[in-house]
Amino acid sequence: MDEKHIPILIFSFFLLKHITSANADCSPASCGPNEPHVRFPFRILDLQPPRCGFPGFDLSCDEQNQTILQLPSSSSSSSLPYIVNSISYLEQLIYIDPGFCQPNRIVSVNITDTSFSDSNLMMQNYTFFNCSQNYSTLYPVVGFPCLSTGNYSVIAIVTDSYNPGYVPLNCEFMKRIVVPILPNGVLSQELELIWSTPYCKSCEREGKFCEWKSDDGETVCVSSSRGKGISRGAIYGLSIGIGVPTLIFIIGLAYYLSYKRKGHNGSHNQRVVEDNSGM
Repeated sequence: MDEKHIPILIFSFFLLKHITSANADCSPASCGPNEPHVRFPFRILDLQPPRCGFPGFDLSCDEQNQTILQLPSSSSSSSLPYIVNSISYLEQLIYIDPGFCQPNRIVSVNITDTSFSDSNLMMQNYTFFNCSQNYSTLYPVVGFPCLSTGNYSVIAIVTDSYNPGYVPLNCEFMKRIVVPILPNGVLSQELELIWSTPYCKSCEREGKFCEWKSDDGETVCVSSSRGKGISRGAIYGLSIGIGVPTLIFIIGLAYYLSYKRKGHNGSHNQRVVEDNSGM
């Protein structure tokens, strides 16, 4: 091997090592530029290694680069995707879009046997009605314009507190569901999930992050500066995934062409010398 190619190979090795290690660490990641930053106890599948998250806190990115949390369905054995609006690591809260505006998505949110079932979460019971007129402005009615038309409107009322007198006679019962929400929360906008394990509030109050402590299953507080080095979304992960093989190919191709050119020039010079010596 020509000595002039050694620096290129050394540079390629360290560049590949740097990119690989950067992609494999537990720095915060996101599915898109306006999506929540995801870090311990959560992790994004295919973007962050398993050691970066606590069991049961896996998130994913959909085709629209939205952050997705899968929860068991209350009506079937499958799970349903919920869009994550935001995450409060200090309060250990995650806010999800209930998805009520989607077809057949007025369902109870099942958190049984999930990472959020062991918290002191208040589950609220709501009853949905289909009305021939718009009653969304009546208290304590929650209106759903996205499900309403000019001919009818869909409303919801807290089941345990509403008086039958609140419901007009021209409203038909649709469905009764149970969802997690704060007393002052807005049902039509987001639902609130709380986790108690792992407990990282003390770390967050100190301006630090929580992460695994070796392999003993415990967590430890680390400096938050360790998580500010790289914050990459799915686009960045994809670019790295495509860019590294491409870079290696280009470097290998350049080396190969350089080697072939050197061999060709050597053969050409040798023929010229032989031709000159035969004259």
